Amino acid sequence: MSLQEKLTNLRKEQKLSQLEVAEAISVSRQTVSKWEAGTTVPSTDNLKFLSDLYGVSVDYLLDNGVDTPAPPEEEAMEAQVQPALRKRFTLERKLIVVLSCAPALMAAIIIYIAAPHEKEENKVAPISELEEVNVNEGGSSYVDFSFELP
Repeated sequence: MSLQEKLTNLRKEQKLSQLEVAEAISVSRQTVSKWEAGTTVPSTDNLKFLSDLYGVSVDYLLDNGVDTPAPPEEEAMEAQVQPALRKRFTLERKLIVVLSCAPALMAAIIIYIAAPHEKEENKVAPISELEEVNVNEGGSSYVDFSFELP
């Protein structure tokens, strides 16, 4: 049995979706799909995560001639560990997301604190406050309105 067949069978035996496997070991669902289709092969670290998740040895996953999973006593022990592994991988993933967002959040808070909050609007004096001034310049007169802003 090939690696891709083993990965597919083990996932189905565990009644897991590709998305659940992907989240448990912090990869994308498409990556798990490529492993099961045989277009790519998991890295050594991912093989270790998969062997822990499925309760089998890495040798079992890689050896094409060996079709027997880990011994029954190991399977029983791994069955107890698997829920804890899933929870740990999910918690680690959430922690990574939170920590990666922290710098952006801090920058937004600093910018908000440093930015002025009251915008001064252009002040326009009403026409009733304008003073009429007659100006005579070079023989022609015109009216100039002047005002002062507070």
